[in-house]
Amino acid sequence: MPASLSAVVFLVALVSSLLGTDSAPAGGGVTREARPGTGHSPVSFSTSGYHGGVQQDFRWSGTVPTGGWVRIKGVHGSIRAEGTTGREVEVTAVRHAGRHGSLSSVRIEAVRGTDGVTICAVYPTPSGSAVPNRCVPGEEWRVDNRDNDVEVRFVVRIPRGVHFMGKTTNGEIDARSLQADATVSTVNGNVTVSADGVVEAATVNGSIEATTGQANPGRDLRFTTVNGDITLQLPSTFRGRVDASLLNGEISSVFPLQVRRRRPVGQEASGDIGSGGRKLHLETVNGRIRIRRAGG
Repeated sequence: MPASLSAVVFLVALVSSLLGTDSAPAGGGVTREARPGTGHSPVSFSTSGYHGGVQQDFRWSGTVPTGGWVRIKGVHGSIRAEGTTGREVEVTAVRHAGRHGSLSSVRIEAVRGTDGVTICAVYPTPSGSAVPNRCVPGEEWRVDNRDNDVEVRFVVRIPRGVHFMGKTTNGEIDARSLQADATVSTVNGNVTVSADGVVEAATVNGSIEATTGQANPGRDLRFTTVNGDITLQLPSTFRGRVDASLLNGEISSVFPLQVRRRRPVGQEASGDIGSGGRKLHLETVNGRIRIRRAGG
């Protein structure tokens, strides 16, 4: 397959994987009502109202059991997450007006699920849309915001042992010093993520800087972008099988890997780190791939 066509196929697949998923609600008020038969627990939150007519605050705090998940789902706006020594998850968000759509048209909803809490920025469902925008627990996230460009910027503090997932479309993600697993993705924005557990990251237009603390992940890990660099830091005792490729850029690694030229353009690298193990997939089109030793 020609290199240009390969890049297009990769781009389509990556955007589909980032955007083609489930979705979020419409519901209003301070308490999210559980729908009959869904098993969703109601979660209450408070908003502080407008500040100068340009922003509105959201706050939620509560406990999530060890091994549970905090999932943040946005569309426009950044997500920042960090570890905390406290026992409660804390989430704040600020809405900023864009050129289209009012602040009050975008709700922020918190929904309890069987494995944690999901918090979404829910945009009004466009007329004629077959599926309403709604917030549901779990990984899936599909929302049609049409021309509404109100920004919602999330800040999350997560206790030890609680996993984190962050998804947005237009905005950067900065998740550092997390104390469990982390999975993050955006479309337009850089991604920075570091965690004691397993880490995965994806974007389309942006670079990735990731640090994983888990030396022996129990699943395959993916780090993908189209226009941007990927820098991955691994513990010195990491075990895995590397599969890396790019079209325009260079691959470098402190771990012994076989780096080869691709025809007609690009590079690819493969090989085992440590005694091998699950696949470690890194892919970009325009950018560098660098695999480093954490703390080195």
